[in-house]
Amino acid sequence: MPGATFKITELTRNRNGTFVDTPRKFEWTAKEFSAPRGGWKMPVQLRTVREDYPGSEIPSEQVLGWNFKPFTLQGVWDDRYMGAGKALATWQKFETLSKSGAMVRLEFEAITYLGLITEFDPEYKRADYISYSFTVSPHVRDKSKWQNPAPKGLMSPVPFSNLSFSIVNDMMLLMIDIPAFGLTLDLYALVLALLNELQRMVAAISLLIEQQLYEADATEIMRRIVNNFASQRLKARELVVMMNARRKADDLISQIATDVLTYEVWHRGLGYLGRLLILNCLDSEDQLGRMVVPAASRLYRPCAGESLYAISTRFYGQPDSWKLIASVNGLDSILLTGAELLVIPDNGST
Repeated sequence: MPGATFKITELTRNRNGTFVDTPRKFEWTAKEFSAPRGGWKMPVQLRTVREDYPGSEIPSEQVLGWNFKPFTLQGVWDDRYMGAGKALATWQKFETLSKSGAMVRLEFEAITYLGLITEFDPEYKRADYISYSFTVSPHVRDKSKWQNPAPKGLMSPVPFSNLSFSIVNDMMLLMIDIPAFGLTLDLYALVLALLNELQRMVAAISLLIEQQLYEADATEIMRRIVNNFASQRLKARELVVMMNARRKADDLISQIATDVLTYEVWHRGLGYLGRLLILNCLDSEDQLGRMVVPAASRLYRPCAGESLYAISTRFYGQPDSWKLIASVNGLDSILLTGAELLVIPDNGST
């Protein structure tokens, strides 16, 4: 694992049942000859029940679920690179961590796992040179640091809002460079209406974030944001229809005092941005609209390491409704990373 820092941090549960860091942690680099050597294998295994029937060429195999398989990492602690006494001290410190049975977080570049160290095998060669290997039973992988993260739970409105703002700003720039012909007040009015719509939406998003997504009426604020995107979509569609109608006017080009190419660039650019805004609004209505379905009683942003059991107990008074939360939000793990945005459905919802 060259060129980066390998980190192991011990975790403990606070009063809310969520995981928090303890002071016991390790940060090793390949330069110090202490980070695990070689690659990091991360196998996944399906749990199945298979039945081979006599006379049948095709077996029956039922998938029960999946899990991450344990993996082993190994390396060397060497005082020549770590400093005098560091190899022996690290061994003792790591042995204490392994004996504690505490949950740990392992991090390297974009890869993060939460799990348990189930086996620690040091090999003492000299006091200043100790090789080691340890086995981890991984429970959950945090994908929030991946280059193209796909956060669990439902989407935040912020990325959709940012894209809308970028598109409308480009529209405003095109309106500044509009070719010199008349009857443009209707286009100006539409673009300005889109800008005002965005400003109202940003205000609603800010209110949503300030409430930290814990209050039940956050669902009503999200419904307002979804309606805002729907309004943007209708205005963008009106703009595209208007641009198409202008293009069909036979005598339009002859009335333009500017170059024909300039007109084409402007016309196609504004029409393209309008269609792009329609697609963004449709995507946002689909994603964010799931948060305001009738079954959604509230929205909730979990803490890193928080379990669905704890969330179920918090909102329903018992842990058994975790399956309902997982199903509504499309989750595949009971441990959460803190990047999710969850719908908490009514207890009687299906």
